[in-house]
Amino acid sequence: MPKKKKDETTDNDVENNIIDSLLNTAGNESTITDSVINIADSKSNITDSGNDITEDKKDEVEVKKTKSRTTVRGRDRPPPILAIENGGEVEIPEDRDKQAWLEIKNARKTNRIMSGILSGIEMISDEYNIAVVDYRRFRIAIPINDMIDNNELVDISTKEDIMVRKSKVVGNMLGAEVDFIVKGIDSRTRSVVASRVEAMRKKRRLFYMTPDSSGRNKIYEGRDVQARVIAVAEKSIWIEAFGVTCPIFARDLAKEWIGNAAEKFSIGDTTVVRIKKIYRDKDDNISINAEIKSITENMNSEIRKKCQIQGKYAGYVKDIYDDVYIIRLAIGVDAVAHSCYNNRLPCKNDRVCFTVTHFDDERNEAVGIISKVIKSKYT
Repeated sequence: MPKKKKDETTDNDVENNIIDSLLNTAGNESTITDSVINIADSKSNITDSGNDITEDKKDEVEVKKTKSRTTVRGRDRPPPILAIENGGEVEIPEDRDKQAWLEIKNARKTNRIMSGILSGIEMISDEYNIAVVDYRRFRIAIPINDMIDNNELVDISTKEDIMVRKSKVVGNMLGAEVDFIVKGIDSRTRSVVASRVEAMRKKRRLFYMTPDSSGRNKIYEGRDVQARVIAVAEKSIWIEAFGVTCPIFARDLAKEWIGNAAEKFSIGDTTVVRIKKIYRDKDDNISINAEIKSITENMNSEIRKKCQIQGKYAGYVKDIYDDVYIIRLAIGVDAVAHSCYNNRLPCKNDRVCFTVTHFDDERNEAVGIISKVIKSKYT
């Protein structure tokens, strides 16, 4: 060992102190390089002071430095991802998964309502009885009985098996956003089981049965609320408004004619509806009647300014009912034709030429005849 001078450290102590500082550094490659430069500077200072290191000691120090660099590089974390926005952070998938799993575990402890996208139905045994909900890339399994309440079935008196009917309802809801409450988790496999029925019951108690400071429930007759579109058919849509589902038929969707509701609404949409009626039975089961027509703009206003009697206008046949043609004119006016002078009768969605004969001010419609078919959807 090199001899110590009075009140001075040896050159070997200087080397060891610098190497120890490297081992305690969690920096990047630039930090390591700066430390190596500091080692070189320290060496030069030692050399200048006349404290020379022997060749054997130099070899020993080089071996230590090599080991130090390897150890430091293994312990270093990679530098953070450089974000486009100044000072922003980029979230990687691993971090998103950790955050989502933490939210699921917290929701399990607090019984909090969560929401996800209904992405599938799976068969166990001989029937579809598991609904699969996607929550931030995590699979949430919901049994069919915990997915659909009996009150959501239109007619429970039919002879069709109740599980089959519920499976059909879930199939029509694929792609919709649904609420659920986590009932159980497996941290090892990260499996989650939940219940939509319990989440809807909790929402009904909160919004339909709990008065606020004014003494009224949060949702009452005549109030406009935001609702989710969970199913779409040609003549109707199904909405879910804070734990209660109900159908809205085409006549209540808009003031103008709607031939196919799917042209205006899609599963997964949200829309504003007006609660017309709230029904409660002795078991506190709640059902509602809602509509959209009264809160939409009247597209047929001032039809006399948009068209005139004996005027001819192009439009599309939206529906046919009892030999009456319901037409939506291109100028934004609803029209009704009781007769057609074309050799071939028009079909739904055909483009026709409509002649106005008079106006129905009570229904705000133009009345007339179909003079010809401009284009058929079959040609």
